[in-house]
Amino acid sequence: MEALPVINNKINNKQLELGVCELEIEEPTSSLLLTDEDVQFITSFEEKVKSTIEKYSLFFKEDKILVAASGGKDSTVALYLLWKLGYNIEAINIDTGLGEYSCQNTINLEIFCKEHNIKLHKSSFRDAFGFGTCYIRDVLAEKGFDLNSCTICGVIRRVIMNQHIRKLGADKTVTGHNADDESEAVMMNFFRNNLNIAARQGPTSGIVKHELFVPRVKPLYFCTVKEITRYSKLKKFKVHYGACPCSADAYRNTLRQLFKEIEADNASSDLGSRDQHSRYFPMIKENILRNFVNILPKLKQHYSSTDNHNKINACNNCGEPTKNQICQACNIIALVK
Repeated sequence: MEALPVINNKINNKQLELGVCELEIEEPTSSLLLTDEDVQFITSFEEKVKSTIEKYSLFFKEDKILVAASGGKDSTVALYLLWKLGYNIEAINIDTGLGEYSCQNTINLEIFCKEHNIKLHKSSFRDAFGFGTCYIRDVLAEKGFDLNSCTICGVIRRVIMNQHIRKLGADKTVTGHNADDESEAVMMNFFRNNLNIAARQGPTSGIVKHELFVPRVKPLYFCTVKEITRYSKLKKFKVHYGACPCSADAYRNTLRQLFKEIEADNASSDLGSRDQHSRYFPMIKENILRNFVNILPKLKQHYSSTDNHNKINACNNCGEPTKNQICQACNIIALVK
């Protein structure tokens, strides 16, 4: 595997000037004045993240931490907070090949890392496999294979990430998963009776320790999208706040809609006002996660001691860890070629 290119605070100014990436970005308001409520929120938000890190022992000052950074609001907030808290961090960006969306996010990330003197490593789906996410999805659909973009992206990105994490010698990997992501995932796995998959979730992912696995941790685990968005805007981060352009076919959108319906029911029957509802609805997600982490140790214990969920092989093709002879990523790429 070739060495990762490292961005040493060099931005392609010509690309920026020519506007090669024309994705609409919400510009921060330079004249924004923070109210007392804003300052209180910022302090509370940062304390929540710090508390999550400490309570679940996500990482320590001596750890080398690699932050999986897309340039979006979640990973940018995570990257900033770890930088602010003084952890030993570097960032890695995996370009998933989503056109202007990926291009502009990468530019935003490069600027952010330059401003905060954070080393940024870069790779891409095309470098590793020759194809981007949406192309893979469309080719598979033409061949009759119904795999949504989120599944494809998650599987392939995980393989690329694992390879580079080991090469860079990181002790922990940080992702920007938030309370919305995680509460939806919990309910999806419960509805599908996938408790073995649910057991891999939580502030620290996975149930099996293996030399090829580097622990993935989520300091924003209890932070909602609404909170992260507010924090990002108050901090004037230049990020894209829209949804991934390939996520429209994701199954989790069904769960997201269900949460919205619960939100509407609560607003009309229990709370009566938009402000009260806004404060209450995030608690639904937090309550799901608080209860889930209470049962998580027993889930992990059960499935880590079950042989058929615990056995790890090396993929016959790429050598990455898998429960099968050939890993999911290699199977997907083989279907495309």
